[in-house]
Amino acid sequence: MTWEIGYVFNSDYQGKGYATEASRRILKYGFEELNAHRIMARCNPLNKKSWHLMERLKMRREGHFINNAFHSTEENGRPIWHDAYEYAILSKEFKCN
Repeated sequence: MTWEIGYVFNSDYQGKGYATEASRRILKYGFEELNAHRIMARCNPLNKKSWHLMERLKMRREGHFINNAFHSTEENGRPIWHDAYEYAILSKEFKCN
């Protein structure tokens, strides 16, 4: 079973380790309590803090998807598309950390 995690942090609290700590606990819960086989996450490639976080968590970059996500729209309601990196970690990899 594959699970997906995501996060949004107020910029006032970035760089203090909260996202890393929270994400580690979520991964632990997913693997140990929910018996997940794989946990994945996506981020905008321009968001270096986000993909650096996933790499600190020992997640592996598995793909670079072109124009497959949006979080905002233009005034006329059209989505503003952006690329996404996909990261993942397997249960057996997490247990080795």
